[in-house]
Amino acid sequence: MVTTVEGLFSPDGERIGARLLLVLADPAWSQLTAAVAFVKMSGVRQIAQPLIDFGTSHPGGISITVGIDHGGSSVEAVSALHTIVEASGGRLFIAHNPARPKATFHPKLWLFGAASDDRLLIVGSGNLTGGGLFSNYEAGVAVSGVATDPLMISAQAFLDQLSTVPSDEVILATPASLQRLHDQGDLPSENESRRILVTSESLRRSRRSFLKHLPLFRGRSVASPPRTPMPTLPASPVIIAPAPSLAPPAGPSAPVPPASHAAPAVASPVPSGVSTATGPLHRFFFITVRMANKTEVYLAKRPLGEDPAFFGAPFRGLTTPKHPTTIPQPQADPAPLVRITIHTSPSWVLDNHELKLWTYTFGPSANDDFRTNLTAPAHALIPEDSVMRIERDPVSRPDLAFEIEVFPPTHPDYPAMRAACTIALPGGQRFYGWQ
Repeated sequence: MVTTVEGLFSPDGERIGARLLLVLADPAWSQLTAAVAFVKMSGVRQIAQPLIDFGTSHPGGISITVGIDHGGSSVEAVSALHTIVEASGGRLFIAHNPARPKATFHPKLWLFGAASDDRLLIVGSGNLTGGGLFSNYEAGVAVSGVATDPLMISAQAFLDQLSTVPSDEVILATPASLQRLHDQGDLPSENESRRILVTSESLRRSRRSFLKHLPLFRGRSVASPPRTPMPTLPASPVIIAPAPSLAPPAGPSAPVPPASHAAPAVASPVPSGVSTATGPLHRFFFITVRMANKTEVYLAKRPLGEDPAFFGAPFRGLTTPKHPTTIPQPQADPAPLVRITIHTSPSWVLDNHELKLWTYTFGPSANDDFRTNLTAPAHALIPEDSVMRIERDPVSRPDLAFEIEVFPPTHPDYPAMRAACTIALPGGQRFYGWQ
């Protein structure tokens, strides 16, 4: 039965990080199973050496599942944690549920087991970050008991569910899976995450200044996390794309040579630093369109995940919100240059247009929607269920990134275009396809 329940309250009481360090150093414990929502290097460095020592003393005794929702974990931190855990025969898992309604992976629990039936369960609000472990306002409990306690049985079952593969919402972390998650934008770099935070904070400060905000809180200093050195680890196999500079570009980008059609390579809209060894997988993308309000066109996140290089993803730029409290979202930067043709009678053409491509990735309502926008005149000409065909690196116009054509249902080529849309999107009302 449960023998003790202790409160962990930071920043003024015992901190979750301090308790974890004590338990990891205690030779009585030989097994660790954990699930943590968000992981940053500021947290990994605090437990890296104790975790290495724990794994060395108890090979195969570590199993950790981490989340990647809302860009809350960094590729450096997850990669380092993977290296540490795998070195001693343990396993690292990644959890993410893309279904709707959105279900964020948000647990923070650590279950320690001993050779005897003794168990220690630490549950709290703190993530595996420096703040979550030491300096934030966090609350948690440390519960001591035995393996047959109902609470320990439930906790173990929950953790087992989050470390069982194959699964629709859990994968085993490998260098290949980490690389893919980073390349498609689900595991941003520490610099990229910091850039998002700095930009958002700048917008908040701008709004406070505009409203002549007077501070309601004076605040007080709390102790910073310990200055813990990071142990030397083998070089990460994950190639990390550099985040764009916070400073505006000094001038126009240098021209990009036209891509060869015989051996396509990712052209101008792909930011520097993105791995493009294989380039886009397709030349044409087809999708039925149902026009949204204003000028937005929903392109769907599923095809973006299937061939991110086709669209120039991952997007390293940021949108410029119209409202000061709106969070910037990832967008293609520089914007790809396109020609848009709407096959009405007569045809409507917009040449050398800078196309905006972005995803809704950050913020409480983030759902990873992938969208573009057209001008208002173009938007007004497109009837429902038209087919949009996007050609990557058009042969006839090597100066463009995309050739975009829209075929209304009345156009003679519409049946062929519609037949190319062979894959149903969720809901069954829209379809897309590749060639």
